[in-house]
Formats: sequence, C-alpha cells, structure tokens
Amino acid sequence: MINKIQQAMLALSNDPEGREILTQLRFNPLIKAHDSDWNDIREMKIDDPTNISPN
Repeated sequence: MINKIQQAMLALSNDPEGREILTQLRFNPLIKAHDSDWNDIREMKIDDPTNISPN
C-alpha cells in the first residue's frame, strides 16, 4: 500500500493535472528520497529531548 501511494505521489510530476496541483501548492516536482538524504536532519538531533534551547 505504501508503495502504491509513493508511486502515485511521484507520478504527479509526470501528469499535466498533477503538475498544476503541485504548482498551486507551490511544490517543486516530487522525487524519491534516499535514507541518506535525511542525515543532515538527523544531525540536528531534533528528537533528542536534551537538545532543547531554553526560552
């Protein structure tokens, strides 16, 4: 099921109606990410509760 949803989302960029939807949402064409694409986010340690700045 996840693969079908992923393929449908990626196909939006290849379809005129899908591209129009992406344009209206101000999205760039969608591309499949690799796990390593998230390494810079992981380095931010957002999920680390000890990494919270005081207000």
